[in-house]
Amino acid sequence: MTFKKISCVCTAFVIACCSFAAYSQEAPLSDSVLQQMQILTREKASRTPTQRKINSNLLLEIKRQRGEPVTKNADLPNLRTGIETDRNGTVLVDIQADVSSDLLSEIESLDGEIINSFPQYNAIRARLPLTAIEDLAASPAVRSIRPADRAITSKVNTSQGDVAHKANVARSSYSVNGTGIKVGVLSDSVDALSSLQASGDLPSVTVLSGQSGGSGSSEGTAMLEIVYDLAPGAQLYFATAFNGEASFAQNILDLRNVYGCDVIVDDVGYFDESPFQDGIIAQAVNSVTADGALYFSSAGNSGNKNDGTSGVWQGDYSPMTLPTVIGDYDLWDSANSFNGQYYNTITKVGFGYALFWSDPLGASSNDYDLFLLNSNGTAIVAYSTEIQDGSQDPFEYIGSLSSDLNNRLVVAKFSGNNRFLHLDTIRGRLSVNTDGQTKGHSAAEDAFSVAAVDVAKASGGAFTGGAANPVETFSSDGPRRMFYKPDGTPYTPGNYSSTGGTVRQKPDIAAADGVSTATPGFDPFYGTSAAAPHAAAIAALLLDADPSLTSANFAGILNSNADDVRALFAATALDIEASGTDRDSGYGIIMADRLVNAVSCTHSFSDVLCTYWAYSNIEKIVAAGITGGCGNGKYCPLSLVTRAQMAIFLLRGIHGGSYIPPSPTGTVFSDVPTSAFAAAWIEKLAADGITGGCGQNIYCPNNPVTRAQMAVFLLRSKYGASYFPPAASGTVFNDVPANAFAAAWIEKLAADGISGGCGGGNYCPNNSVRRDEMAVFLSRTFGL
Repeated sequence: MTFKKISCVCTAFVIACCSFAAYSQEAPLSDSVLQQMQILTREKASRTPTQRKINSNLLLEIKRQRGEPVTKNADLPNLRTGIETDRNGTVLVDIQADVSSDLLSEIESLDGEIINSFPQYNAIRARLPLTAIEDLAASPAVRSIRPADRAITSKVNTSQGDVAHKANVARSSYSVNGTGIKVGVLSDSVDALSSLQASGDLPSVTVLSGQSGGSGSSEGTAMLEIVYDLAPGAQLYFATAFNGEASFAQNILDLRNVYGCDVIVDDVGYFDESPFQDGIIAQAVNSVTADGALYFSSAGNSGNKNDGTSGVWQGDYSPMTLPTVIGDYDLWDSANSFNGQYYNTITKVGFGYALFWSDPLGASSNDYDLFLLNSNGTAIVAYSTEIQDGSQDPFEYIGSLSSDLNNRLVVAKFSGNNRFLHLDTIRGRLSVNTDGQTKGHSAAEDAFSVAAVDVAKASGGAFTGGAANPVETFSSDGPRRMFYKPDGTPYTPGNYSSTGGTVRQKPDIAAADGVSTATPGFDPFYGTSAAAPHAAAIAALLLDADPSLTSANFAGILNSNADDVRALFAATALDIEASGTDRDSGYGIIMADRLVNAVSCTHSFSDVLCTYWAYSNIEKIVAAGITGGCGNGKYCPLSLVTRAQMAIFLLRGIHGGSYIPPSPTGTVFSDVPTSAFAAAWIEKLAADGITGGCGQNIYCPNNPVTRAQMAVFLLRSKYGASYFPPAASGTVFNDVPANAFAAAWIEKLAADGISGGCGGGNYCPNNSVRRDEMAVFLSRTFGL
């Protein structure tokens, strides 16, 4: 039996959402669980101002070291905390604080070791004795102390992806290999770098000072190998992403701003990255993409709804009443319903259980908590009860153990308003689940989130698309609903439910995994961690072909702007999974040969590449001299055609591209004086009997041409002023009855093969005509 080794540095802290049934005899919480919740309620309410800054599991571990019970009168000795101390009794923590030299000195005076500090992110990572945590938390500069945020990767000689993505074809056909392009890789470490350079599997790599990642799996080396295999001319850089989120964010910025990387790729995610707002890592991604870099990140290996592998639940909080008082202990005000029950069962154990809700980062005033029950629901095994009173993150996290299979997750609201929840088992599975696994910086708006497709599906050749090349069953799906801008401003103020916020299409693209590398432990290399560097290498080939490209996500129809890499991906990717753009693969599998061809072939305008749907027709009317574009080397394919422009197009089509009409008199139409744009062309169009204007002796030169008007213009230009089409039948288009304006002309236009309508059996006679559409109509009318 063959097992796939997958690694995905995608998201580190995820939320686990539970389902709760109405408090009833069908699916109640047991009396023993309610009694334990009472004890934890009392403990939460009794925390001092200093203790409120400390993670609930850290606090419990501190109490146990001092020999104290959970509360003054009760204890829960079987609760696990997941806190790991070294042999010196210290624990790795992340501290949110106003960073200063005084605070750093205070940490050292408490026998702490500072790992790194970033004042711009209010972040310190340090090792502290458990006994010193409360003393440090008492400092006014400290906002919170919690266990160090965890990260995971999304994890084979020449990668088989070289052939599968036709990168070999792109290199040989278009003489591109990534020369002049700088590619930065972020992962865990590059332990195997020297041995792979000695074997010739890697060239020189610039490793940022102090950022090699130390001892790890060397997944970064495997990623660098893939980039080198597909884009051997690219200059390679590396920095670790495993020294905390602030360090990760800074390394992203340094790769672009200090080292000038054109393409950056990572396969790392932190468990606590928000699904609802861009955190500091995503903000760093936003910064480098705004500066023109292309950023690729693995979508994650946490599964998807379509393949029945989802380990996430997200949805609106649906309260189920809990008793408000039992004995003299207050309880949480309600618990969430998961298909009518209080809990969501863990059907596969992942890396942990993370809960998020739709409050802004650093400003959550609605307080939710997370509980892990045993498999029969009689005892609380672990819990997370952080306090959210207006200045904390909307996040709770519980670490996992292999024994958690069939254990139950419960989400309870301690206080506040109902919010949209996101509960994740971080590569586990839930009995009640949804789509929407991808989150964090991989879901940054202009990042390219990469799904994985097994290279074996290409059968030793190139990917073909369609049902033959599905995403891996573990590949994380989207989409991603965002509620807040990076600064915490809501997208939809007052609506923080499933109907609010804004939805981002994630993942964006798909690429190969299951490939061979020379890095020990990565042959084969499965996971979106392998897919992301394939995409990054293809981007390097693309930039080699056209260095002017950027990642800008322009508004409007995809592929309407030549500087939009996203549009290029959309236009050239192989469609897989659901038809069109989908939540599992985005646009589909990107192919190097198609992408490079799109920017390497001859095109007259910077905003109409060879992949544009009307490219050939636009080039035909350019060759015929009918148009020279809209200025500045552009064609403006989405702009509407005015009646004045139409006069020029038609007369050049009739008389040739060099035709110049007689000088205007300014007496033909009252709204077309001699000084008007295209006045001579408009008067000649009238003299040729092609138009009589728009009524009452006016021409309406600035009005857009409708599709009905266009039919008359084109057929008179083709057949002459005296032409009249056969009577209309009213049966050709659903929206053009026999008595409609220009019905006969519209039906003749269809009969001549000039227009097949606007889709769905309709013609859309009142719609305005765009310049790309007009190019098609003109080239067909004049037989170009």
